[in-house]
Amino acid sequence: MITFYVTRIHLLVIVGWAMIIGGAALSFIHPPWQMDFKSLTLEGYLYLIFVIIFGTMIAFCFYIESLQSLSPKESSLLGSIEPLATVLTTVLWLHEPFGSFQWVGTICIIAMLFSLVLNKKSSTTTNQPAKENSPTGEPCSWAKTEV
Repeated sequence: MITFYVTRIHLLVIVGWAMIIGGAALSFIHPPWQMDFKSLTLEGYLYLIFVIIFGTMIAFCFYIESLQSLSPKESSLLGSIEPLATVLTTVLWLHEPFGSFQWVGTICIIAMLFSLVLNKKSSTTTNQPAKENSPTGEPCSWAKTEV
């Protein structure tokens, strides 16, 4: 049933609805109408807009489009590196301490990656090759507005 929607509906519509539903669900936990927007500077607003556009919308679109050249397993495998990259960026850029929990998480992520890579070598004959087209059948085009 999900495949039906992914192949019949444009990627941006799916991403847009995912963002709306996720935002609505999270607004019960942290209501945006209770935030003090007057305390933000222009720089704060620009950072907020940057995170919304590049950190969520474009990143999710790139992830969905990666299925065009990678299998879902490979895309998930590469996506699992994101928490490790986030922690390393925080340590290097923001000079936050790298504690024992971060070491345990790093070891778990690297061990999982190695186990999946080694497991993939033994099961390469049963895997199907990645699809030539994306789930929507077309590339992610920001200029295209028709649905």
